[in-house]
Amino acid sequence: MMKWLQDVKMVERVFLFTVLVYFGISAFYFLGKNGGAGDELLFINDLAFVKNHGWIAAIEKNISIPYLLFSYPFSFFLPDYVALRIANVVLTVLMFVYFYKQKEKLSFHLYLLFFVSTVGYFFSGTNDTLFFISLIVFVNEVNTLQNNKSWNGTLAFSALFVAFFTRELVFVYFPVLMFCFYLISRNRGFSGVNYLYPFGVLLLFIALNFPSLTVNGKLSYDLKSPPAHIHATWAQRQYLAQLMVNKGELPNYNHPTWEQTDEYLKKNGNNSLPKSTLEGLLFDVKLTVVEFFKDFSFTVFYSFRQLGLILIVPLFFVGKAIIKKRRADVEGMLLPLSMWVMIAVFSLIIISFVELRWLAPVFVLNILYYSTLQRDNRIPNKILLLNYVILIVFSFYGCFNLSKKIIDIL
Repeated sequence: MMKWLQDVKMVERVFLFTVLVYFGISAFYFLGKNGGAGDELLFINDLAFVKNHGWIAAIEKNISIPYLLFSYPFSFFLPDYVALRIANVVLTVLMFVYFYKQKEKLSFHLYLLFFVSTVGYFFSGTNDTLFFISLIVFVNEVNTLQNNKSWNGTLAFSALFVAFFTRELVFVYFPVLMFCFYLISRNRGFSGVNYLYPFGVLLLFIALNFPSLTVNGKLSYDLKSPPAHIHATWAQRQYLAQLMVNKGELPNYNHPTWEQTDEYLKKNGNNSLPKSTLEGLLFDVKLTVVEFFKDFSFTVFYSFRQLGLILIVPLFFVGKAIIKKRRADVEGMLLPLSMWVMIAVFSLIIISFVELRWLAPVFVLNILYYSTLQRDNRIPNKILLLNYVILIVFSFYGCFNLSKKIIDIL
């Protein structure tokens, strides 16, 4: 037993060195990239719009208010795309500080650092990071309440409101949020919370959303609008993407152009593609079922690159609790259950392909659960060693790929 413990400590030190190098290379690459690629361009344009036309006009146009409020001061002395990225770096550091205050072990921070280095989007100038971290804090505080019967409810609800006003994606997380509210109620977590701060956050963002509420009749969220001359919706473009992929007319993980989507509708009729995501679920039930299993398997497969055995090991404990029908044990597995529920939800509602970044909050929470199992000595040392070796190999692979890209840029 002592020999295995010594081996784990030794390999953990190797992993520490490897992941620090990996993080350095990853940060250098992603922060040094030219601005304006992908979704980042939307937020660069939104930040410029705020500067040129003012906050009221920008909110009427639809923007992510919490993220731009946080990023805006950095743009006083930095280029806009750099300001957006630095804002997310600050948020990521605060996430590590939060977990440090939670007294999480070194192993958790190393796993989290590996994840951040692998995915890259924590360095990108989008509102993802603020949304992810806010949701992570809320669910983790509920998990603390469930396990320890005490929590920082003030912080939890404040974080939830920030997440709610940052990204419309929060509505997709409805199953997890409902489970969290059930656990809060079951553990009497609503009492003893200082609601002054959460409701202050709520009222602030409702007031800031007033221009959008009066002009558009809805909250202000970042909006990926198609060109003005386009009639198709995002849901129709995504649905057509999968139809074309299945026919071999488009590579997987790609979208047709807006013009191609409009042309398809013109040729086949306005009702030939579903206008919304929910409509798409029942548009072709057979296709929905087939794509669910395909997306679910692909998501699990590609998630392994980001998590290693951290993805799989907690599932064993979840299955054990379910088989033994221990409700208390199942409720105590909020973190891993949330991940598998959200993988299933995204696999069901997204007909084209699931972007793994949408799952970042539950991936981080699953890392936390795995780390807790490790802290409590519930994972065999052979599994711990194997996972460290896998993550070290993935780190070397990531370092090699990113180094090649950096050399090509230089």
